[in-house]
Amino acid sequence: MPYLRSWESVIGHQRTGVYANSKTIDWAVNDGLGSYFWQHNWGSPKGYTHPAAHLHQVEIDKRKVGGVGVDVNQILKPQFGQWA
Repeated sequence: MPYLRSWESVIGHQRTGVYANSKTIDWAVNDGLGSYFWQHNWGSPKGYTHPAAHLHQVEIDKRKVGGVGVDVNQILKPQFGQWA
């Protein structure tokens, strides 16, 4: 928590994003940390998408572009921090 609070003090709450599983997103939301949330599935209940998530990483390295493994993410909210 001190790391994220320090980060927010520098760039601002409105520009802070958290990349984490659903349990960690719960923790961040409950502690008032972060404005944007990108959920990965490691450690999250199967099939669960956190209601605060703006993005959800649903595949890791199963597909390739130009021979390089890529991830697949779902955009859940129109403003997901892309212009923060």
